[in-house]
Amino acid sequence: MLKISRMALLHNLSEIRKQVGANVRIAPVLKGNAYGHGLFEVSQAIKYSTNVDYICLTDSHDIKKLRKWNNNTKVLLINPIQEEDIKFIDRNTSVTIDSAEQINLLKQSSLEKINVHVLINTGFNRFGCSHKSAINLINLIDRQSKFSLEGIWTHLSNPKNASFTNSQIEGLNKAVDIKQMRHRGVLIHVAASEPIISHIKDLYFDLVRPGLLFYGMQTSENLAIEQALTWESSIQRVISVARGATIGYDQTTILRDSVLGIVPIGYSTGFPPRIKHPQICIGERLVNVVGRIEMEYMRVDITDFSNPYKLMNSTVYIYEPKKRNIAQINKTEKIILNEFTNNLDSGLLRQLE
Repeated sequence: MLKISRMALLHNLSEIRKQVGANVRIAPVLKGNAYGHGLFEVSQAIKYSTNVDYICLTDSHDIKKLRKWNNNTKVLLINPIQEEDIKFIDRNTSVTIDSAEQINLLKQSSLEKINVHVLINTGFNRFGCSHKSAINLINLIDRQSKFSLEGIWTHLSNPKNASFTNSQIEGLNKAVDIKQMRHRGVLIHVAASEPIISHIKDLYFDLVRPGLLFYGMQTSENLAIEQALTWESSIQRVISVARGATIGYDQTTILRDSVLGIVPIGYSTGFPPRIKHPQICIGERLVNVVGRIEMEYMRVDITDFSNPYKLMNSTVYIYEPKKRNIAQINKTEKIILNEFTNNLDSGLLRQLE
């Protein structure tokens, strides 16, 4: 079961608000099923928060899902609009474009007015119009009464690299004249989590898009961020394995007489395959995973408990804010933080608390 803490998410938003100030809009990113936490659960948790100005999505089908639960939340679609997206946008959806062709696509919409954000490529090199074409695209938007230029943004590659980041901001300014655009009320946004964590005020501009920080998976000495996710399971079976016996695929040899707990967690449920030293928590105690993790199961060594056979059906924690904190785990594992949650099976029971 995945437990998502409403209080942690709201607390993190408050911490972000303190950091960026009252005049900067906050648009938490809920792409990828809210980083595996659950689009429904997270959107419901922050539905009435005064610290949410938009939520960012990348898939228009998520807009359709969201509107079943909440018609009023403002959505910023941060992937450039595609033809299949047109039917899902509504009056509370702002769209991203990076080409003149997308203007023609948007004309198919029955909406009288569409708020548009122009994405400019300044070095991330995935989506975005070029420096040279940005002004022409903005002029095209301004000539159409159906469209309102609401924002201009770019995707930073590595905010920790001050030199490259500065070159990206210079590129953005060269393309559109940031000061002039802000003067006319256009939202400029470039910052995701890292500039907030590092308190790089010059990158806040008018809107920030926190992802990992919002979920409490990135931490900072400047911010009292809390992990929102608890992933728990249970010991489904307890078995004895003699010294010298082998277990599982590839026949891992057991080096002592052991008692093992079988836990129904594996790669198909979303356990990160690149973790080198997998452990889980039972009570206050960390225990090692032994043998290969399988598609749906893992074995944990419970030999050293005073009565390991009594652990049958006991709760175990894969992630837990204090006992198995993701940011702490990653200090030794050093994998991409998204890997801890983005592949969590959509079929896992999620509970908003």
